[in-house]
Amino acid sequence: MDHLYLDRCSVRVLAAPVGRIKRKTFHDAVNDLQVAAAAVPLSALTPDANLVQRAEFAGPTFPAGVLRLDVVTEHDDENAILDEFHASRAVLVVVGILHGEEHAASDASVAECVATFQNNIVPKFPGALVHRCIALAPPPNGGALPDAVRLVPLGDHQELVLLVHDMATQLLVEFQDMASAIEVRSVIHSPPPLALAFDGVPTNADLTLGNGSAPATLMPASPAGMPVFQPTSASLLVTQEARLKKRAPGRAAKLVADLLFLAGKLPAAIDKYLEAMDAAKTTTDLLWLASAMEGLYAAMLALREVLPGAAAKLESLPPAVKEWLKVADVVNVEAKFRDIIAHYDRAEAPLLSAELGLRLAAMMADLNRPSLDAAALVTAAVAHVGAAGVRTQLALYVRAAGQFAQLGYPRKQALALVLAVRVLVAIVTTAAVTHVAPSTQFQLMEKLAFLYGLLAQEPLGWDVLQTVVLDLCVQLAEAVDDAASLTVLMVKCFQKLQRMLSVDGMLDMVARLQRSAKAAHPLEGAKPMRQFAFLKKLELVPPPPSLLPHKQPAQPTSAAAKDPFLYSAFTKKTSGPVHLAAGEPVTFRCHLVNPFSFAVQLESMVLIVDPSKSVAIEPEPRTVILPAHGGQRVDLRATPTTAGTLHILGCEFRIFGVVEQCTLASGVPAAQPRIKQTAVEILRSPAAAPTAEIGDKLEWTVVDAMPVVRVRAVGAAHKCLTLLEGQQTQLTLQLQNVGTLPVTALDVRFVEDRAPDTGLDEADAAAVHRADRYDLDHGVLAVADGAGVVDLEKPIAPGSLFDVPLVAFGKAGTTRVTVHVAYGAASSPFRRRLATALDVTVALGVAVVGVDATLAPDAANVALLHVDVRNAHGATVEVKWSGGEMVEVAPHATARCVVRVPRCAWNEAELGKQIPALKAKQFVLTKHGQVRADWRERTMCFWLKEHVLEHVQATWESKDGHHGVLDLGALEFSPEHVPVLWQQSLDVTLAAVHCAPATPHVQVVTLTAHNRADAPQSMLLQVMPDARFRVLGNPVVTLAQIPPNGARDVQVHFLGAAVEPWTLLAHVTRVAAESQLRLARLVEFQVAVPAAS
Repeated sequence: MDHLYLDRCSVRVLAAPVGRIKRKTFHDAVNDLQVAAAAVPLSALTPDANLVQRAEFAGPTFPAGVLRLDVVTEHDDENAILDEFHASRAVLVVVGILHGEEHAASDASVAECVATFQNNIVPKFPGALVHRCIALAPPPNGGALPDAVRLVPLGDHQELVLLVHDMATQLLVEFQDMASAIEVRSVIHSPPPLALAFDGVPTNADLTLGNGSAPATLMPASPAGMPVFQPTSASLLVTQEARLKKRAPGRAAKLVADLLFLAGKLPAAIDKYLEAMDAAKTTTDLLWLASAMEGLYAAMLALREVLPGAAAKLESLPPAVKEWLKVADVVNVEAKFRDIIAHYDRAEAPLLSAELGLRLAAMMADLNRPSLDAAALVTAAVAHVGAAGVRTQLALYVRAAGQFAQLGYPRKQALALVLAVRVLVAIVTTAAVTHVAPSTQFQLMEKLAFLYGLLAQEPLGWDVLQTVVLDLCVQLAEAVDDAASLTVLMVKCFQKLQRMLSVDGMLDMVARLQRSAKAAHPLEGAKPMRQFAFLKKLELVPPPPSLLPHKQPAQPTSAAAKDPFLYSAFTKKTSGPVHLAAGEPVTFRCHLVNPFSFAVQLESMVLIVDPSKSVAIEPEPRTVILPAHGGQRVDLRATPTTAGTLHILGCEFRIFGVVEQCTLASGVPAAQPRIKQTAVEILRSPAAAPTAEIGDKLEWTVVDAMPVVRVRAVGAAHKCLTLLEGQQTQLTLQLQNVGTLPVTALDVRFVEDRAPDTGLDEADAAAVHRADRYDLDHGVLAVADGAGVVDLEKPIAPGSLFDVPLVAFGKAGTTRVTVHVAYGAASSPFRRRLATALDVTVALGVAVVGVDATLAPDAANVALLHVDVRNAHGATVEVKWSGGEMVEVAPHATARCVVRVPRCAWNEAELGKQIPALKAKQFVLTKHGQVRADWRERTMCFWLKEHVLEHVQATWESKDGHHGVLDLGALEFSPEHVPVLWQQSLDVTLAAVHCAPATPHVQVVTLTAHNRADAPQSMLLQVMPDARFRVLGNPVVTLAQIPPNGARDVQVHFLGAAVEPWTLLAHVTRVAAESQLRLARLVEFQVAVPAAS
C-alpha cells in the first residue's frame, strides 16, 4: 500500500548539474544520493536543542521513525500554486552536483558556476528550505573549491550519508519555523478553482513563509469584477475575510500536519490531521477536509508500515486510530480512499481526484484486487485529466496507460496513449515555452504504433483506428523541428495503410509527409479547383443581447409611455429579424463534416460573400483540423464594413496546397452523394442537382455603426442592496462609453421581482375585506429626476464616464431589481439595450400595521384616520404627516397616529367606476375564478384609498440617520369605513326636541332625512334610544321618494323622563334595486332635555 502514502510523506529534493558534467556521472551521483536519502532514521538526527524547541519536532517519537527524501532531476511547476496546499509537491531541498575534473574543460571557473547555481537556480524555487552544492571530485592541478561547496567523492557512501543527515537535520529546524509561522497567520487562502481544474498558475511568491497575506494569484477579484452600484452609506455586507479567518485554524492545523508527516513525526501528524478534520467539518471547508482525510489515512498507513503493531505499542494514539489500525484491511483502505476521492469531486478538485485515483488503482493492481474496479478508477481519473494543464495531462495519461497495461486492458491503454500523444502535439507546438525530449516523443509514438498493430508483420485488426495513429504521427512530425525518426515511423505506418486510403487521401498524405520533411510548401495564389462537401450548415451566432440593435416604434402612444405592461422598449422580443452593426465583428458557426477516411487540415478558412448583393466584409482566417469521418463546429468571424445587406455565400479555405470553396445553394449546402466501394468512400460528381429543403436565408440587415456602453463595476463587494422597509437612499449607476461613437440618447427603466403572495384568492370575503397592495408610485429604484429618459446636457463622448443618480426605496416583498438601459444616437431609430440585476433585501423598518376611521367631532366633512405604525428598527423614529402631525415611535414598538383627512365628496358613479387595468393586475376582485359578492364594496374601498393617498403622505426619520417614506399602500379599508370616509347622498339630522302637551314624560324628536342625490330616493329610518326611553309606535319609518336634493321631516315620540341629555341612534338605509349599491348611514345624537312648556 506504499503507493498511497509514499507520495505524501517524501520530501522532494531536486538535483541539478553545476557546470560541465557528464550525463552518466550525474545520474550515478543522483542514484547514490537516492539510496542514501531513501529513509533517514530520526534517531540518527541530533538537531541543536536551541534551534528545535517545539515538542513535536524536538526529538523522535519512537525509534523506528524515518524521514524520506525523494530525489528528482526535473520538476514541473505547472501547478506550483498547490505547493503550500500539499507540501510534498514543492521542492524543499536543492542539491547542486559538480565534478571538478570534468568541469576543467569548461571555459567558466568553478566559482562562477557555483555562483550561477546559487543566484540563478536556487531562486527559481522560492519554497526551498535547504540548498547544498557538492563536488564529486576536486578541480585538477590542486585547485581549491569554494567555501560553499562540500566535497563528497563519488562512491563514498559514508560521506554522502553525513551530507543527507545534515540536510535532514536542517529540514527539521526549518519545519519548526514554518509551523510557527503558519499557526500565527490570521488568513490562509485556499487554492483558486483554476489551480485545481485547469492550467496551474506558476508564482514566484513564497507561499509557505508568508505573513498571512495571499500572493497576487490568490488575492480577491480586481475592481473590474466588482458590482455596479455604490451606496453612499456604509456597507452592511459580511466580507469573505470573516469566513477565511474562521477557517484559518483548521487550515493551519492541516499545513502543520503535512510538515509533521514529512518530518516523520507520524503520531503528532495524526493528532494534527484529526484536529484539522474537526475544524474543517465545523466550517464546511470541503476541500481542506478531503486533503486532511487523505493525509490522515496516509499517515496511519505509513505508521503501520514503519511500526507494526503501533496500536498496541503507542498509548498516545487516539482510540479511533487504534481501532482503525487493528481492523484496517485492503477492502477497508480502498473504501476510505474512495470516500476521499468522492470528497475531492464534491469540492470540484478534479486534478487532486485524478492523482489519488491513479495511486489507489496502482495499489489495487499490486494486491491483485479485481481488475475491473481498478480499471474503473483509472477511467474516472482519465475523465478528470482533461481539466488539467497540458504537461500535467501528459504525465497522468502516461501513468493511466501504464495502469491499463498492468490490468490487461489494451484498448483502454491505446486510448490513454492516443490522448497522451495529442497532448504531446499540443506541447511541442509551443516548444518556445515547454520542452519535451525527442526520445519521449518517439517512444510514445512507437509504443502506440505497436499497440495498434501498425509495425507488426501481420495486421492485428482495428483498421479504422490505425489511420488515427498515422494522423497523430503526421501531426507530431509537423510540430517538431527535428522529425527524422518520426518521419521514418510515419512512412512505415503509411505503407501499412495504403489499401485503406482513397486516391485523394493518398495524395494528401504524401503532401503532408513532404511538408513534415520540409521538402515542399503550399503554393500561394492557387485558384479554387473543386468543391468538397465539407460545409453542412452555416448559421449566425447572435451577438450578446447588450450589442443587438433594436428598432424603436415610429410613434409611441401615450398609453405605452404610462403603462409598462403595454409596449416597452425593454420588453424581450422572442421573434423578429436580427440586425447587425457596421464595423463590429460578427460570428458565424459552420458545421463541417469530413467525408475522408483520414483527418484533413483546412488552412486559412474565411467567409465569402456575394459581391453583387452584399456589403464588403473583413474576414478573419483560421485553421481547422477535421477528424476522419468526423464533424466539427467552427466559428468564423467577419466584420461588415458599411451599412446595407449582408449576404453570405459560404467559406473558402486552402487544402492540399490549393484554394477550395464550399458555397451554399438556396441556403443549404450543395451536398454530394457518397459511393462506398471496397470499404473506401470516394467523392463523385453528382449527375443531377441534389434536392434539399430550403434553409434559413443567409441575409442580414446591417445598420450604421452604433456606440457601445458598459456598466462600470463600482460600489460594494456584492451586487446587492439592503434597505429598511420604506427607507430612501442614493445610488449611482455609472456608465462608460467604450465604443468610438458618442451617445446622444439614453433611457433607464426598472423591472422588479417580488416574492410570491400565496393564498390571496383563497381568503374568505366575509371575514377579510382588504385591497391588495396596488401602490405603484414607489419603485425600488428610480432616476433621481423622476423620469426614465435621462436628459443628456452633452453627448457621452467615447471613453468617458457618465453617472446616473438613482433613488432607492425599501419596498417590502421585492427580491431583485433589473436595471434596463437603452442608448444610441438621437438621430437613429435603433437602440441598444443592456441590463444589470441588483439583489434587494428589505428588512423590517417602519410600516403601517392597522387603520381605523371615525368622524371628526368638530367638522362634518372631516374624518379621522387612526393609523397604527410599527417601528421594527432599533432606533427611535419620528413620523411626520403632511398635515403637520408628528409622532415619535420607540424601537420595536407600535404607536397610533391620528390624521385628519377630508371626507370624499365623490358621487356614487365615481366611486363605482372600473379600476384601471394597470392596478387591477394586483387588486383582486375574484375568488376561485368567480366575481366576489362584495365587489362593489371592495371597489369603493379602492377609490376611497385613492382619495386618502391624494391627501395624506408621511415620512420618517430615525435617530441613527436613516430616513424614508412611510408606505401607505398597506392601508386596508373595509366596508365599515365607507360611511365614515364618504359623504353619502343620504343623511339624517336632528331638527328639534320638545315635550308633548299635557304629557311631560313624552318627548317629541323631529328628525330630518336628506337626499343629496340628483334623483329621487326612498329610505328606511330606524331609531334606537338608550335604556331610559322607549319608542311609542313603530321605530322604523318608510320615507318614499324623497325628491332630488330635498329633505323630509319625521316626528318620533319617546316615553321616558330624563334630567340630563340622552343618546339616540338613527340608522338610515336607501331602498335600492338589485343592481344598485345598498347605502346606509348610522348617526349618533345627544338629545338635550327640553325646557318645560
